Amino acid sequence: MAAAYLSVSKTTFRDRWHRRTYPQPIRDGKRLLWSRVQLDRFVSAQFGIANDDSDGDETWADLK
Repeated sequence: MAAAYLSVSKTTFRDRWHRRTYPQPIRDGKRLLWSRVQLDRFVSAQFGIANDDSDGDETWADLK
């Protein structure tokens, strides 16, 4: 799902994740999870877009 969210193939996503180009996941048992907020911040940083966290969700503050 994270690959689709970033509009890249699963292979490209895995390759860039292993090279640490993409954000690292959180492990939940055998599953690897990426938060949407984490991916949004990554994309914003890549394009030099100021990140507006005005939605009030402070639970992801540690993902900067």
